[in-house]
Amino acid sequence: MAKVKVPKTSTFINSFEKKLKQNIARADKSGIEAEIIATILQGRSPVRGEKFVDYSIPYANRFKGGSRRPVDMLRTGRMLKSLKVTQSRGKLGILIKFNDPVAAFHDISGAAGKVIRRLLPREGEQFKENISRLIRSFFKNNVRKSTR
Repeated sequence: MAKVKVPKTSTFINSFEKKLKQNIARADKSGIEAEIIATILQGRSPVRGEKFVDYSIPYANRFKGGSRRPVDMLRTGRMLKSLKVTQSRGKLGILIKFNDPVAAFHDISGAAGKVIRRLLPREGEQFKENISRLIRSFFKNNVRKSTR
């Protein structure tokens, strides 16, 4: 009878986790970024999927030639270009964030009496279905690669 050496479960799990982290780090995340930006450019929240509230009249007159719609969040393009999807440091996951502070103004604070336009989910929220599906697919593909 042949002896088969079975590795310890913890060794297998650690090896799998290491491979998965490497695969996530190397994987192309641009599709996730592109889908979030495309949703925003359509004038919709990537969180809820609903249309953004129209620009205020003074803002529209000053920056948009009087047009209050579509709310595409594209005044200079700097905020949308600052969207980054990276591997979470030391964790199995990805971090999705805007590096431009203007995003926080729109997403969180809205400043005194201004409209908040959700760009990224907060606790208890999630991305709209098509973006969530894309993220699930990203992880599913990387788990598959890690088990080969």
